[in-house]
Amino acid sequence: MKLKRFAALGATCLLLTGALTGCSKELEEAQDNLNKAGLAAINRSQIVKIETSDEINDYVFSGADFLLEGQNYTIDVNGFTESQNGQKAYACLKYDVPASEFAQIDAKDSVEVLNAIAKVVNEYEMKSFEYAPMKSLTEFNKTIGKTFESPLDGYNYSSNLTYSVKSITFNEQEGYVSFKTNQNVDYVKRVTRTTLVYNGKTMVPIVQTQYYHEKFNQEHEIFIKASPEEMQAMKEDKSLIFDKFIRVVKEEQKSEYVVKAGNIQNQKAFDDAPEYDMSR
Repeated sequence: MKLKRFAALGATCLLLTGALTGCSKELEEAQDNLNKAGLAAINRSQIVKIETSDEINDYVFSGADFLLEGQNYTIDVNGFTESQNGQKAYACLKYDVPASEFAQIDAKDSVEVLNAIAKVVNEYEMKSFEYAPMKSLTEFNKTIGKTFESPLDGYNYSSNLTYSVKSITFNEQEGYVSFKTNQNVDYVKRVTRTTLVYNGKTMVPIVQTQYYHEKFNQEHEIFIKASPEEMQAMKEDKSLIFDKFIRVVKEEQKSEYVVKAGNIQNQKAFDDAPEYDMSR
């Protein structure tokens, strides 16, 4: 079985991470069309109603994770949602489609990729739906970034954009709740050099600082300890999972959680992916 995994970020996320320096009208329209397709798919799906009773009235595509297995793609179409009562959440719409759907798509063309994903969302039945509600997506994103360790010597964490939260699991036997995330992470190395410069009279030292950035697409799995009472409450209201995670990280209760890094690869924008043959 041939496995292939890569991520395609939405226009909004590319702009936020600095991976996209300009946003054409065509790309804005493609993003808007995908947003509308995602919202329509959520509202017509019975699978969504099983997962949440929230009346979702807004969806913004954040990124798609592609896994090629044999002649089919499993696609996680990730996004941010907001319900009628203001509940924010990460949502994942999962589809299984023939690889032929992407055979003629140029992976370097952002508009083509977004439109192809929108076509899948419009024409195929959703295989499954995942929903991760939380009080603040921004606070969660900032908090999780504090837990990351750089994969490069001399580089430190700078910033990140989490574009998916999914695979919430309750392990009652071992007493923990877990979930998986995907994000683009920026690491920076600060290099300071002192040089001598002649000012017309004498040599004077000048301090120069340079910053070197490396960006990666990363997967993480987070484990949080939970008592039986906490776990039951979290099952009834999943936002409590992320409340506790934010709290224990802020309070530096490192015995209460574990963050494991998974797949990591250099960040790739749509227009920086010549090696991707989307049909194979």
